[in-house]
Amino acid sequence: MSVNGAALRDETGRVVRIMAMITDVTARKQADQVLRDRSEQLRKLASELTLAERRERRRIARILHDHLQELLDGVKRRTAPLERAEQKTVRRALKDVQDFIDQAIGLPRDKSSAEKGKPMRLKKAVDKKAQRSGSRKSSDKPRRRRR
Repeated sequence: MSVNGAALRDETGRVVRIMAMITDVTARKQADQVLRDRSEQLRKLASELTLAERRERRRIARILHDHLQELLDGVKRRTAPLERAEQKTVRRALKDVQDFIDQAIGLPRDKSSAEKGKPMRLKKAVDKKAQRSGSRKSSDKPRRRRR
C-alpha cells in the first residue's frame, strides 16, 4: 500500500481539509518481481548460448582439422612414390595431389560433409588411386621385422 496526503489551507493558512490517497501497489510489486525473475532467466540463457556456441565452434574446428589432416595425409601418400616413379605415374600422382589440395582449399565451405563422416571416403579414394598406380594401400602398411 502507498499513502500520499496533502493539507488544504484557507487564506489565513489554516487547515480546512486533508486529502489522502491510498494506492494498492501489490500488482506493481508483483510485476516488478516477475520482471526481475525474467531478466535473470534471460541472463542465464544468454550465458548458456555463449557456452554452446563456443563448444560448437570447437567441435567444428576439430572436424575440419581431422578432415584436413586426412587430405594432407593423402597428399603425402601420393607423393611418396614419386621419388622412384615413371613420368606417367608422376603425372597421375600429381593430378591426385592437386585434387587433394583442391579439396583442402574448399573444405571450409563444405564442412557439412565432414560432419556427416565423409572424410573416411578420402582414405578409400587414396587406396583406390594407389592401387591403380601400383603403390601400397594405406591399410597395407609395411610390417617391421622381428629380430
